[in-house]
Amino acid sequence: MTSKPKRLSPRSAAILKLIAAGHNYEQVLAAEPKLTYLDIFAAAREALEVAGEADNAAGAAAPTARPLHNVMEFYGRGSATWDGTDAQEYVNRLREEWDHRP
Repeated sequence: MTSKPKRLSPRSAAILKLIAAGHNYEQVLAAEPKLTYLDIFAAAREALEVAGEADNAAGAAAPTARPLHNVMEFYGRGSATWDGTDAQEYVNRLREEWDHRP
């Protein structure tokens, strides 16, 4: 068990503020191009650690339970999701993320 941090890191706080404001993961990634899904997941884990709930959630969030991405996640997405997003940049970001999968 790791020691409980007193506060969220600035990076995790910024990610969670965007989510709390109603932004979906894709919008968070579009707002902060250097982030990946793994950064979002790490922010959630860090928040649970700060709240003292990390031990209770560890089994529920097993990354091997299902793949990180499924093509069906994109079914029905409107054009607003992609406003201002460069398609090649988006694909490159996903490829970088895939390279770091376990």
